[in-house]
Amino acid sequence: MSLERRSGFFVAMGREVVENDCRAWRDLGD
Repeated sequence: MSLERRSGFFVAMGREVVENDCRAWRDLGD
């Protein structure tokens, strides 16, 4: 796998994790 594709994969994975964290914090806030 090329470096660019790998970094893009990690960026997408990190973004998904961040969105899940934000959603969890919002649920706790309610």
